Amino acid sequence: MQSNDIYERFDKIRKQKGLSLYAVAKKASCTSEALYKWRDRKTSPSLYLLECLSYALNIELAELLYDEPILIVVNEIDKNLITEINKLENKDKETLLYYAQTLLENKRT
Repeated sequence: MQSNDIYERFDKIRKQKGLSLYAVAKKASCTSEALYKWRDRKTSPSLYLLECLSYALNIELAELLYDEPILIVVNEIDKNLITEINKLENKDKETLLYYAQTLLENKRT
């Protein structure tokens, strides 16, 4: 995956949504200069910047990173579980992970 390819996808999506580089930069809380440097191949974006840009464009990060769409089928229970887990503090997520691992170990024995 080349930075140039990612920029081309970013630029295509940005134009489809009718947004200027400045508007995307503002919504992504980065400088338009950073985007111009990326466009001119003077720098490569960080993962954090790509996440911010995908948020600003209202798309999934995978849409910037990959040519082909990635489909993940999630049933309603998994979706609800993920939603609730995302509301937890990291410490509580670690505790929940420990419980899940313990539950799986007990099922194996």
